[in-house]
Amino acid sequence: MYEPEVRQRDRVAAHLFGRNLACANIRAHPVESGAQTGRVPMRGSTGPNKPSGRTAVVQPSCVAPMRAASGSIVIDERPDKRVVQPAMNVSTPDIVRLFPTFVWCRRLEQACYEPLDRDLMAYVDTLIRSGCGTRTGSAWQSAHRQHERPEFSVLIAHIERAARDVLAFLKVADAPFHITGCWVNVLDPGGTHAMHSHPNNYLSGVYYLRSQAGADTINFHDPRPQTTVIRPPVTELTAYNTDQVVLPVSEGTLLVFPAWLPHSVSANTSAHARVSVSFNIMFSDYDTTMSPPLWGN
Repeated sequence: MYEPEVRQRDRVAAHLFGRNLACANIRAHPVESGAQTGRVPMRGSTGPNKPSGRTAVVQPSCVAPMRAASGSIVIDERPDKRVVQPAMNVSTPDIVRLFPTFVWCRRLEQACYEPLDRDLMAYVDTLIRSGCGTRTGSAWQSAHRQHERPEFSVLIAHIERAARDVLAFLKVADAPFHITGCWVNVLDPGGTHAMHSHPNNYLSGVYYLRSQAGADTINFHDPRPQTTVIRPPVTELTAYNTDQVVLPVSEGTLLVFPAWLPHSVSANTSAHARVSVSFNIMFSDYDTTMSPPLWGN
């Protein structure tokens, strides 16, 4: 099981922005199981979010089952404070986590990812030497149809399996999907990637081909803009008051997350390039299978 890095000074309960963060196979470790931890850095900006239009009913244990008051009396016997008070039978309060945001995380077995990474890196080197792709400063990106290349067939199989697992976890009805884009990112030393999201898709993700100390994290940003209205000082950063979570990654790591979740990459402070493969996933024939009204004929 892949476990994110934990630092004692900035340990955080396993939630993104008061929402659950699930790491490892989502079927074996559902969001509600609690439990992984990430690193929480300095505050940053937030990105947009839109309501889904669907409402869930939550019945916290702190209100069910209800218990009747005892009716007994407690008397304070101090001479100056002879006060008669009803005894209170109070249950332990619950923190109800609403609308969890997930990041699905799996690390391939070493025997699987090492030959896969070796073959893909040889292909990436060929692309760069041939002058393909786009370079902007310290960053290089390939064209975005790499999922159609035979060199990517093994990785695409892993991505599609991950997407099926995520949709099953989200209880999405059996719905065909397809990869709408897949491209290679190379960040040379000093290279960064500003905060962004991937509109017009349902899921996004990234697979790491080369990742070393100094180039081994991804930042996720709170998608709720209203949380920036009031920012009181805090004594400690937790999942409930931070606006950025840093997730450590390594070679062979595959992440899948909502396409609307803002994310960024900090500067590569290592001496080598950071190489990853990004992808987007959308439902097939969305306009005809999901867009029409759900009532009547």
